[in-house]
Amino acid sequence: MLRFGQWRQALLGADRGYDWATALAGRPTDFQYLVSGQDAADAAALRRFVETRIDEVEGPDGKRTRALYQALRGRGTIGATQNDFIIFDMQNAQRGYLRYWVKLQPDLLDVMRDEFDWRVLLEWKERPSFETPLDFQYRWLVMLSRSKTDGLVWKVEGDRVVPGQAATGSSWTDDWTIWSRDVPVPLGRWFLLEAAWNLDSGEAGRLTVRVDGTLVADHHGRTQLKSAEGKLYLFEVYLGEGPLRRGAAYQWVDDIELWSDTPSLAGPRR
Repeated sequence: MLRFGQWRQALLGADRGYDWATALAGRPTDFQYLVSGQDAADAAALRRFVETRIDEVEGPDGKRTRALYQALRGRGTIGATQNDFIIFDMQNAQRGYLRYWVKLQPDLLDVMRDEFDWRVLLEWKERPSFETPLDFQYRWLVMLSRSKTDGLVWKVEGDRVVPGQAATGSSWTDDWTIWSRDVPVPLGRWFLLEAAWNLDSGEAGRLTVRVDGTLVADHHGRTQLKSAEGKLYLFEVYLGEGPLRRGAAYQWVDDIELWSDTPSLAGPRR
């Protein structure tokens, strides 16, 4: 469905008689495909750029599972091209914990071959202020970046919109950045990704990210500006223009858990 100049696809559960989406902290929940209507006027044309399906594959425990497959096949002519699953209008979600298994493509290094090439896996974005649209927006992201000497490395960062520059292409500026070069980026195999957060505009804010139980980032400080309401991009395939022109980007996701509390910012839920 083309809405607000973007393609949206609803996720329908297979559990009969149970509307699982009502248990979430925000609605609606949709896949968002950032491909403009000018590039893809119908669903058939959209498939040139994105693909989302359920695959039966070998899961993290070695058993057969039905996993989500997400892919970007090409870049449109207008703006960024993304394949995201988003919980829109997140409310009462100041604290939270997210975990899922993800399997990245084995040839991602060939796609992200240049230094500073990037790819986003997970993101939270604050709702913009209505008085000054976007001027007080904040986001934090879990990303991969191509290093000159270390291959792919983990990057977790918080960004804010520069007041008065929301209409420009350079409106976002880094607020804080954490690099992790010692934790390997698994390619072609399943790994567990975890994030736990406390949203706050001051010292009470915190974000921890773990990969296979190993700490990648532990940020203390600002994780929002004005509001804890926003959008949670649970899993996404989003990367820069250069990498996407070299080849498709894709991943599988399985066993997603989203909790309204933070079980432990010091370690994973057991």
